[in-house]
Amino acid sequence: MLKIPKCCSKTFSRSHFINCKNGTITEIDLRFNVKSIQNEIDFSDFPIFNGLMSITMEANFLNKEVPPRFFEMPALQKLGILNSNIEKVPKNLNENSVVNEIILYNNSLLEFPYELLKYSNLKKLDLSLNEKIGKIPKEIENLSKLNELYLQSTGLESLPEEVFSLSNLTEFDIDRNPKLNAVIHHFGKKIKNCDFRYTNIKCYEPGTCENFCTGESDGNSRNFVKEDEIPYSICTEEILKESQKSFFQKNILLIILIIISLLIFVLLSILLIRSYRNSKNSKKDNLDHDIYVAPVLIKRESIVTVGDINDNNNIDNK
Repeated sequence: MLKIPKCCSKTFSRSHFINCKNGTITEIDLRFNVKSIQNEIDFSDFPIFNGLMSITMEANFLNKEVPPRFFEMPALQKLGILNSNIEKVPKNLNENSVVNEIILYNNSLLEFPYELLKYSNLKKLDLSLNEKIGKIPKEIENLSKLNELYLQSTGLESLPEEVFSLSNLTEFDIDRNPKLNAVIHHFGKKIKNCDFRYTNIKCYEPGTCENFCTGESDGNSRNFVKEDEIPYSICTEEILKESQKSFFQKNILLIILIIISLLIFVLLSILLIRSYRNSKNSKKDNLDHDIYVAPVLIKRESIVTVGDINDNNNIDNK
């Protein structure tokens, strides 16, 4: 049986509560024991709360997917599904959602959730402890407003060069990805906290991170050291150039296709403009042609005056 906490009751609990403000539900945190409650829960009829800003849940979800219903909440900013059975994110998500923080920590995602790339306002994305993700798509650059990106224990084997275009990052975690052999270089500006523990770092470019995580203490608290205390090899210019060259080679086909498309567009535009001008000039020439009118012969009538009549009478009298 699902035990739902009392709505809007004052509580100091850090989980499993429903908070309100001015009589409106603003935060829902429901933690169901997924081991004792094995039945999958259908959230398709979950009520729409206009003031709800945060949802955090632990449960067994129907079809092992993130409920699209959550993205219908007009004010939802944070969505967290933790320690659950999520394997996929459906395609039919509300594109107009204002969500800016998504946490899918410790689930069973089968791949990177591409559907989340449509939310360009995301500031935090946590996909940690989803071992089957394997790779991050280059479209990650669409999330240019990201401040925090957590990819701990995601089975990564490589990092796309586009990750380093996320210049607004302040937190970057690729901890516990032993198959990864990463070249870490600048993100545009220095990242405040980085976590590369138990991950193979081929080399590191100085000035990329300010602090480096070395472990946890007191629950969620992390320990950090400064850059000058890290043991990573420094990236040489040759390695950095090779990394950038690899990035260019991977994208050269796309670049060529874009250039060809632009050339075709320009040529078509020129042809259309010329065709329009020729058509316009042709119409003007037709209007300017001289109109030939056949001459009309007008037969003038003889006019007889009184003088003429008198002259004729005089001739007859003679």
